[in-house]
Amino acid sequence: MTKISRKKLPLERDEQMLNQLWQAVTLLETKDEVRKFLRNILTRTEIKMLSKRLEAIRMLDEGYRYFDIRKQLNMSEVTIAKLSEQYQSFGEGYKLVIDRLWKINHKPGELKRRLVTGQVRQAQQFWVGTAKELTKVYKKGRKRRSARS
Repeated sequence: MTKISRKKLPLERDEQMLNQLWQAVTLLETKDEVRKFLRNILTRTEIKMLSKRLEAIRMLDEGYRYFDIRKQLNMSEVTIAKLSEQYQSFGEGYKLVIDRLWKINHKPGELKRRLVTGQVRQAQQFWVGTAKELTKVYKKGRKRRSARS
């Protein structure tokens, strides 16, 4: 896990460095330049972590269930839940990038596939889980009854 020094910098200096980073990113003009810069400034692990986060957000945006995201990305449900909360609460940057990636990778006018969103998705996941549990209980009861016969 990435760590920073416990010794805090003055707020003005910290803001100056962040502004420099934002400016540096905006100066990059091609995918190749961005790739070179990120490979220099980030470790391989950090790059993988960021790419998995972006993919998880894309999948959440399209309505994939936590279970599917966890299986495809080997990511914990806790991490997925945190990303989902970030995305729903203050995900303007994510939304901007996800929408632009969609436009690059799909035909003009093609609608974004949003399976189910927000509270509807949560309710759906709850009822699917409940149905699975009830099915297990029903099957156990059936086995007991058939064993008694």
